[in-house]
Amino acid sequence: MLAAAPGRSQRELADQLGMPPSRFVPFADELEQRGSSSAAATPRTGASTRCT
Repeated sequence: MLAAAPGRSQRELADQLGMPPSRFVPFADELEQRGSSSAAATPRTGASTRCT
């Protein structure tokens, strides 16, 4: 899913998976710890919202 369209927001991915965004964040963190994805901070807020 990430490889097909990298750079989508965590909210977009949560919606596509049918997950509430609050449950997606720990899921995304686990993927990042495993090296399966990475998150980039948005320049304006510094929040990690883009997944690759």
